[in-house]
Amino acid sequence: MGINDIVRQFTFEIEDEIKSLSEDIKRLTSEIESIEQRKHQITTEIKRFHTEEREVKNKLHEADKQIETTEKELEDLERRKEELEESLWRQKEQRGEKEKELKRLRELLQKTQQKINNEEDVKHECEVSLEKILSDKKEKESLKKDRLREALKTYIQRQEESLHLAFGSLEEKERQKRAMEEFNQARQRDPRIADLYEQREELTRLLKNASLESIQNYLKEKISNIEDEISKAFPGALGRNLSSVQGDNIPEILYAIDKDQTVVFWLPFTYQSWAKVEQGEKSHREKNIICFLWNMITQLDLTREQCGLGSVNELLCFWSDLNRDDVMILGQFNVVCNQENILKCILIEAPYDLQEALLNEG
Repeated sequence: MGINDIVRQFTFEIEDEIKSLSEDIKRLTSEIESIEQRKHQITTEIKRFHTEEREVKNKLHEADKQIETTEKELEDLERRKEELEESLWRQKEQRGEKEKELKRLRELLQKTQQKINNEEDVKHECEVSLEKILSDKKEKESLKKDRLREALKTYIQRQEESLHLAFGSLEEKERQKRAMEEFNQARQRDPRIADLYEQREELTRLLKNASLESIQNYLKEKISNIEDEISKAFPGALGRNLSSVQGDNIPEILYAIDKDQTVVFWLPFTYQSWAKVEQGEKSHREKNIICFLWNMITQLDLTREQCGLGSVNELLCFWSDLNRDDVMILGQFNVVCNQENILKCILIEAPYDLQEALLNEG
């Protein structure tokens, strides 16, 4: 038995044990390495957990802050809620009062609407009455205008007669003048006529000095008899009838103010009379009209192109370029015939209603 065998004999159990222990060491070493690896992994995980823990703590802290903020907001909301509830209660209370007020106003509105309806009924009645009154007023105004026109036509007709009467007095004066001249000539050559004249003069002188009425009446009768005898031979020589033929020698020439503020004169003769002048008739009346018109035009300086004859409502007018102030300054003009004043015409503005009726109907 060799040494190896003996050594094996004496050590094989220990070798086995050592081998077993080596395997155990190997196994445990491997296991320790595994543990170390797992420990490293766990440490890594712990570090990760710590990191996550810190993050979670931070988030938790933020969450706490948010919760605190939310709690404060909630408290504020609670307070706000209480305020809003109180405000809501007051608003409901006010609403109730407003509903009462609305109800009262609706009742008043209903009553007022009824009043309006009543007023509308009254208004309708008034409108019907007003329409009738306006119609009546318009009719009366139209009638008034017609009567104003008729009044002016009548006035102008009377003016025309006065105009011709004034010219007639001039003709009578001419006749009496001629008769007086013939009478004076007869006194020079006829002793009887001279004696009548002297008797008349003497009796007239005695009449002026007589104090008793009986003597005055006797003298007047004698004078009248002598004048009658003279008038038979020389009609008009004594001028006894002159006053009976004289008319109103201060006629009023009416004028109106037209829309352009110029003056329109109404002439004192009718349109029909002027038509005879235009037709060429030459009686005394036509000559009188021409004489009057010539005096008026020349003395009032109405010779410009803007002036001229025309008619309004069948009334003869003379349009001028004078204004109211011009006419007020002029005031009047005279009608002169054969170098004798026979008329003094006063310029008078027509009443407003008359002007409206004739010039401003539109």
